[in-house]
Amino acid sequence: MSNNTEMMKALNTEISQLEKDIRVQKLNNEIKRLERVIQLKEEIARHEAFLSHAKREICDQETLDRRTDLLLVNIAAEFNRINSITKAGIIMTTEVIDYVLWIKFSREDVEKCLQIPLPTVGKNGIEFLKNNDVVRVLCDFWLEREQKKMNFHQIVESLLCEDVNVIIPSQMSGSPMVHKIVKSFDRDRVVYMVSETQRLLNSVINIMPLHETDMNSWAMNHRLIIIDPVFEYISDPNEKLEYQVDKNKRYYGKFGWTAIGLSDGVLSDKNYLMTTDLRDITPFGQYHNPQRNLYSTLGMKGDELPNIRSESIQKLVEKGIDRKGWNMVTAIIDTVLNFEDQILADNRHRGLSHTVTKRFAIYGDHILAKAGKEVRTGDVLGFSKDGQPVMMDMRCDEAKITKVNRTVTDLNGEQIKLVVVTVKGKRFLRDGSKFSNLHGNKGIIRFMDLGHQVDPRTGEEVQIDVMMSGTSINKRKNFGQILEALANNLNEGNVPIVVKDDILVEKSKLEAALESKGFPKDGTSMIDTYFGESQAIVGKMFWGVTKDPEDQLWEEDRTELTNNRELRTSGLKFSHVEMKALTTRFGQGNPLLEEIMSYSQGVSMLQDGIDILRSAKGEIDAGIPVIDAKDVACVDTTQGIFHDLANIKGTIVDDEYMPEGFILRIPSYFQAIVDKEDAESYTMGLPQEILDPGQKIEYIYNTIFIPNALSRRCWRHPSGKWGLNTVGLYVNHIVIASHKFIETGDVNDQNELMRAVTRYFQNVSRMMGGKNGELSTYGMAVRYPYSSRATAALADNEDDYPTELKHCVVDNLPKNTIEIHSDMARALKVKTGDVVLAERFPCLGFMSIRPQYVRVTNDPQCKYVIRVSGNSLTSENLDFDGDSLFIASFHNPASIELLRKEMREPNDLCNRIIESMNAKKVPKHREMTLDDFQICKFPKPTNEEHAELVRKATGVKSHTGPVIALAYNLMRIVERCVPYTEAESHVHLEVLLDFLGNTVFRQKHGIKSLQEEATDAICVADTEKMVGLGFDREASQLLCDLILLEAASLRIWDLVSFHQAAKEGRGSKIINFIVRRKNKIYFASRALLGPFNLLDHLRSAPLDLPSFMLFRILKSKREDVEDVLDRIKAKKIKVRNVLTTENMRAAYEELAAYIDKILIKGD
Repeated sequence: MSNNTEMMKALNTEISQLEKDIRVQKLNNEIKRLERVIQLKEEIARHEAFLSHAKREICDQETLDRRTDLLLVNIAAEFNRINSITKAGIIMTTEVIDYVLWIKFSREDVEKCLQIPLPTVGKNGIEFLKNNDVVRVLCDFWLEREQKKMNFHQIVESLLCEDVNVIIPSQMSGSPMVHKIVKSFDRDRVVYMVSETQRLLNSVINIMPLHETDMNSWAMNHRLIIIDPVFEYISDPNEKLEYQVDKNKRYYGKFGWTAIGLSDGVLSDKNYLMTTDLRDITPFGQYHNPQRNLYSTLGMKGDELPNIRSESIQKLVEKGIDRKGWNMVTAIIDTVLNFEDQILADNRHRGLSHTVTKRFAIYGDHILAKAGKEVRTGDVLGFSKDGQPVMMDMRCDEAKITKVNRTVTDLNGEQIKLVVVTVKGKRFLRDGSKFSNLHGNKGIIRFMDLGHQVDPRTGEEVQIDVMMSGTSINKRKNFGQILEALANNLNEGNVPIVVKDDILVEKSKLEAALESKGFPKDGTSMIDTYFGESQAIVGKMFWGVTKDPEDQLWEEDRTELTNNRELRTSGLKFSHVEMKALTTRFGQGNPLLEEIMSYSQGVSMLQDGIDILRSAKGEIDAGIPVIDAKDVACVDTTQGIFHDLANIKGTIVDDEYMPEGFILRIPSYFQAIVDKEDAESYTMGLPQEILDPGQKIEYIYNTIFIPNALSRRCWRHPSGKWGLNTVGLYVNHIVIASHKFIETGDVNDQNELMRAVTRYFQNVSRMMGGKNGELSTYGMAVRYPYSSRATAALADNEDDYPTELKHCVVDNLPKNTIEIHSDMARALKVKTGDVVLAERFPCLGFMSIRPQYVRVTNDPQCKYVIRVSGNSLTSENLDFDGDSLFIASFHNPASIELLRKEMREPNDLCNRIIESMNAKKVPKHREMTLDDFQICKFPKPTNEEHAELVRKATGVKSHTGPVIALAYNLMRIVERCVPYTEAESHVHLEVLLDFLGNTVFRQKHGIKSLQEEATDAICVADTEKMVGLGFDREASQLLCDLILLEAASLRIWDLVSFHQAAKEGRGSKIINFIVRRKNKIYFASRALLGPFNLLDHLRSAPLDLPSFMLFRILKSKREDVEDVLDRIKAKKIKVRNVLTTENMRAAYEELAAYIDKILIKGD
């Protein structure tokens, strides 16, 4: 019995254990199931996060307002926390006025504010930032290091309440800006800190693009701004290109983001991506070559909506987002006058127009503008507080003031009154207006009588609206436009048709559909136009205007405009490369060079810049007045960035204070210690013991050179207040620091004075160096006043036509002749038969700047264009899609005779090469059928294909800089080593450099850039490799021999190893190395050298053309600065007397009212 009991107990124990195990197993299974559920939820969350990154969140105004409320709560919390900790006693208030957030910080009688525009949503769902009637488009941000997307509210919160360096990499401390503002009240730096915070906010706001059209703004809402400190510090163009390619490869594969669709100007230099594919908003977009940019189509303007729409377009149209244009009957045929992208438009459409808008800010109470009032270019809209007139300067055919908005803005952290006058203008289409269709086929228009099409079904005559080149379609491979034209032919009801985004069009089915509707299967019909009867594909295409010639034209006074230092800012810039080209074509020291150099400017500024560098070594010329710092007044910059004129008078930045410059004696000695072997290695500051005197050069002094008044001159803000320019800021700070040290004697204030002097010398050297520095701008280039610019347009010549079509000539503009309007001729002081120089930028040699005869016309259609005869300027790589052409006239008898002689008896060597280059592109007449177009679909590219597209598109910009720099450096070597008597060598080498440069520009047509291969071949002096790349053998051999010789003179024998080291980042390329060692002055003008090294380089002998230009300009007569200042005063007094006295204001208003009455009566 007991055994049974024991057995039962054991059995029960086993059963109990079994049940326990079962329960544990069930529990484990349940845990695993829950873990799987959690895992699935996490995967779903990641997928949702992925989707939120991949596509932009669509917001309504309520959502944006909630974000604003949260932003205000978080700013207030951060402010209250730091205000409580510091016991600063600051009061912060916030106010939202017209979607602008004002944050005011105050304590006692000090009150400063921040201004932050807040996002708004339009009726069509587009998100904007609006401030003082300036409308910007909202973009999101992507933080690369954190791998997260941020909206505008989050960015603002991060700037104000977190470490600013996360958003804007800088050298500032990591404290939130709100903290810094609060603490600044106790440090008397409130104005500075509020202004600095506003500057940071504005840098984020101003990165947002301006609103132009709804379609453009919708696309820009889908532009993502990448924040990555790594990108900001990349200076090498090749490294930047690789960054862009890697970025696109990473995010295209992950989210579908792409740089394709961004404007050409931002592809390489900006860190942006698009989160949408612009081909989707193009009908038959899958038949558009993704290599060709569609960005310009976003800005199309007109009156109608397109007849043929993709599904994506239709969805946007239904939301109220559209782009306007005109559905125009378009004939696709090559003619002489639509050569190189020009587009012909029928004269019937001269009455078509579009609107342009411009806003004018008036910081004053005297306002003449009234809403609804018609205005003309040059009319005065009002006066600023200091009496300066604000003029309507927008060129248009008609204009009306649509809004006068009295509002407030911030200046120096304070609210001030502002009046914003909005003017809407009407511009009619004219020769030179830029047209684009939905497929990115763009060019300027030329008005003509285009004739008609004969409908193959009915025989009815249909007027032709547009005539475009078929060759341009094959070149660009944007075949969707042909399908659009034929689809419109098949659309009997002429009502909008919506096609799928990924529609497939089979050629056989298209041909069958055409035949079934009574059209020939090849898509053509007969046209009867200005050149007679022909066959062409004809159908409606959607065209819109994207750019106006009014904005490209330099009018009569444009080249006379000057900057704050009275230096011309416009006019054809004859730099060293143009001067080299003119030397090659016309010979050394020719009269053209002399006439150009006679208009050099900036002599006193350059000379004083060098004297500042000399004073860094303690070198001071005798006879210059010396003034103690204690006797020099300064501007109190703690009160803000902008100042009343009364606060500037009598200070170191006053126009009238020591206008010719002086020597400033500071209250402490200053020491500079420079390494004898490396002038870039130096220390500056308080005198100290030199540890290695044998290897150092010491300079000790207490006087520094202060330049002339124009170099220190303040600049005027539209409010009538004045800001300090760069040099003025530094010299003013030296005086402030001197006064502080004199007052306290504290070593910290003495160190601040040392830092102020150091920054002065360092920044002056930076201002002088670099490709945009003063040495390059004023010492190696001349802004030539007798010059003009306008959009290049195409005219024909009877030689362009075959014999049977010679009677069709329209312009018969002789070869090597340009036609300009009489207004331009008057400004240039030329007449028919005179010879001018014509240049298409960039210039790479004598092919790019050419003498041309002038024909003057009164044709109003020539007002905004310069007409070019056929392919006369093809060698300048000129086409007619909006390119600007520059022309310059000459007036010295010797120059005039030289130009005439060159046209009569051209330089044979140069002329043969130019004629050979021109012959490669010739206007021609060609009929094309559907079979002449290799219509194909471009499927969505793979990640690798997409990366290669980005590389080509971005490479056009990325490679341009390195190639141009390489070409310029090679020019310097040639100038130093090849006498100008060897004219043939110079000619062949310029052709070689032109060929190298233009391969980069042709990348957009799918041609591979030779930048890398050519650079490799040149740097190792491999003639055969250069010839294999297409370079001329004779020129290649000459160049390689020069490089070998120059390298050997520097004891470099193994160019292959040297170049490999350079590619690995262990030194510079041999061409750069040679120029740096031997062409010291030119190198100094392109580099950013320290003050001692820069001065040493400038003291080298001139050995190339740019350095000879600099020496020639520096030896020019220096104009008396007081005379310049007297002219400025006289000009101001004249304006004030004419426009700003109360009597004249009243007279102006009375006259304006009288004219209005006359116009009303006339109507």
